[in-house]
Amino acid sequence: MLHRWRLGFVTLFLLVVTLTGCAISDPRNAARHPEIKQEFTDSSASFEAAIETMEQLRNDYPKADLIKWRREEACIFFLPTGEEECSEVASEAETTFLEIRNLSHIRFQAKDEDRIFFVIDAADPPESYIMFSSSDADSEEYAEERGFSSYEDLGGGWNLLGAIQSLEAHESQWISTLASDS
Repeated sequence: MLHRWRLGFVTLFLLVVTLTGCAISDPRNAARHPEIKQEFTDSSASFEAAIETMEQLRNDYPKADLIKWRREEACIFFLPTGEEECSEVASEAETTFLEIRNLSHIRFQAKDEDRIFFVIDAADPPESYIMFSSSDADSEEYAEERGFSSYEDLGGGWNLLGAIQSLEAHESQWISTLASDS
């Protein structure tokens, strides 16, 4: 009887590992990642300039819970009060934003204090993310814990992350406001 229980447990374990492996290596991410990596390489100066702009916004709004930059506008959210403040970004910042192809928006969340996310859209979802982390934190562990479907270290604090597969994990990861989609 104990032998059958062990065999059942091992079979279940292998099934879970196999299914998890399928989610982590989502072929839609794998197909897009070489293109996104090339864009990151080609536009590395624009990514660095965007980090500088986001750091300036963080310094200007140290109590912000969420900063979301879309092309010509940056919106700052203070969630306990529901306050939102949007303003145009400087033309140099808008130019920087436009130099990164397929960029939907750039976001900083206070709960992820040392990380900035570049949300890369595509004609064929799911979206992918380029994450910058200014700390020595384990980004691969972070990505796995948060439900990102894939992870690739791009060096220098930069990481390429696949879409979050679970709706629950997606909602848990991204701060949401009524005025802003995630």
